[in-house]
Parts: sequence; C-alpha cells; structure tokens
Amino acid sequence: MIKKKIISIVVPVYNESLNVQELYKRITSNFTSGVYDYEIIFVDNSSQDDTVDKISSIIRQDGNVRCIVMSRNFGTAQPSIIAGVKEASGNAIVTIDGDLQDPPETIKEFIKKWEEGYQVVYGVRAKREGPIIMKIGYWAFSVLFKKLSYMDYPLFTGDYGLIDEIVANEIRKLHENDIVYRGIRAWVGFKQTGIEYTRYDRAKGVSSSNILKNLRWATRWICNFSEKPLQWISNFAAVSTVIALLSIIYYIYSHFSRSDIPTGTTTIVILLIIFSSIQLLSLSIIGSYIALIVREIKGRPNYIVKEVINKKKD
Repeated sequence: MIKKKIISIVVPVYNESLNVQELYKRITSNFTSGVYDYEIIFVDNSSQDDTVDKISSIIRQDGNVRCIVMSRNFGTAQPSIIAGVKEASGNAIVTIDGDLQDPPETIKEFIKKWEEGYQVVYGVRAKREGPIIMKIGYWAFSVLFKKLSYMDYPLFTGDYGLIDEIVANEIRKLHENDIVYRGIRAWVGFKQTGIEYTRYDRAKGVSSSNILKNLRWATRWICNFSEKPLQWISNFAAVSTVIALLSIIYYIYSHFSRSDIPTGTTTIVILLIIFSSIQLLSLSIIGSYIALIVREIKGRPNYIVKEVINKKKD
C-alpha cells in the first residue's frame, strides 16, 4: 500500500471565532478526492473571544485538526506561523491567514505546482479588495521592500503559500528570533514560483491590524533584509561634510574679501535645521537596527506555547 503524502495547513488566528468553521470547511474541500492526507494546525495568538472553543469543537469531529495556544498575544501572526511550521509534520506545508481574505481553494493550485517540482509556491496578490488608501500603501511598500532588499523578493506576496518539507527544515534550523516569514521564505532559495489570486476584503470579524502597526512592521522587515538605509546615512554624512567644508571656505573668504555681506543669521538657521533633521533621521534609522540587534542578543523566544490541543503522538 502506497503511503499518501501529507499536506500540513498552518493557520494563525486571533479573535477569528466567526471564521474558523467556514475556513475549516473550505480548506478540507481541497482534499475530498482522497489523494492526500492532511493536518490542520490552528495557532491561536491568545484570542479574547471563543476562537479556541470553536476550534476544539472542530477537533472533536476531525482528529486531523490540532490547535497550538500561545501563552499570551505576541503581537503579530509571524511567531504563530513559525510555531505552526515547527509543529507540522507534512511533506508540504501551507500557511494561510485565518480571516478568509486569502481563498483556501487556491491550495489545490499550490499543490499542483509543488508536484511539478517547485519547492516554494507563494501566492501573488494580483488583485486586492479594500480601501484605496490601504491598497496604495501595500503596493508602495511591496515595491520599496523589493528595491531595498538584498535578495530577489517577489512583488505583492504575503504569507499565503506552500513550502516543501526540505524548505521547512531549513527554516527550522534558523536561530534568529525576529523572523519575517515571507522574507525568510524568499531568502532560503530553492525552486520557487508564484500563483496569482484575488485577496478579498474581510467579510466577518475585525482586523487586529492598523496603520501604525503596519508601519512598525514595515520598519522591522526592512531592517531584517536591507542594509541600504545604513548606506544612505553614510552617503548623507559624506555629502554633508562636503557642504560644510565648502561653506566654511566660502564664509572665510567672504569675511576677508568683502565688507558688504550682512550677518548670516538666516543662513545659519537654515543650515542648523537641515543638519539637525539629517541627524535625527540618521539616529532613528540606526536606532531601528540597534533595537533589532538587542532583540536577537537577548535570545528570548519569539513565542511561548501554553498548550497544544490534540497534540500529535510521536
């Protein structure tokens, strides 16, 4: 008897009690043919509603479903994704958000590409619903991140996608704590391809994201995968030094050669504002990198598991 391949589905959730039942049904619809076995791993980021109860109800009906419950809320879905990847035992692992904005039906297409030999299949958000301002913001950040990153990062991707177990094993070996999953997935390499899909607006529940959180995470993503901001500081410093030297030479020359030059209060104020702004910007950029270094040096885990419901037996 040929053993079926297992597809692990990792689903980070936070306050998604309105969505988990429908999400479960739509995920399992990909496996009605019986060609593959599946396991679904919900990772709850310390929800404040009855999300865990809803998942527990699903587990009582389907032994292929498990739930990792975090000891507290760890800020974003990134630690939850990593926890799920480490817990998964499938031949391939799919990660999908629990808010139903990413259509679970695309999983079939991911698996088809995986069977063709691709070890990473990522979802490409070809179309996106939602407020126009948010769409412009996501588009701008994706383009900026690609230009700043020191690797070939695919445009308009999220965490939704599939990785082979070989790729998962490489991710599990990483010792860094401040992991951005979609960036690490691109960084590990291997044979990769994308599948286009439409990312829908949230139909049920309330998003835990907002503009400020997105800006903070954008900064952390850039610090994780780009050194260009630090290079810019060096360039600013070089240009500023040249301007300062030329200004010194000009004012010394003017002082001795001309007597009609008025007191340069305005010039001094303008120069102070310019250089002070550059210094503050430089310090904020350096501070972001230092904060990242501090988090890594401390070595604290990026998540703590409180319990695993229906833990897989070894």
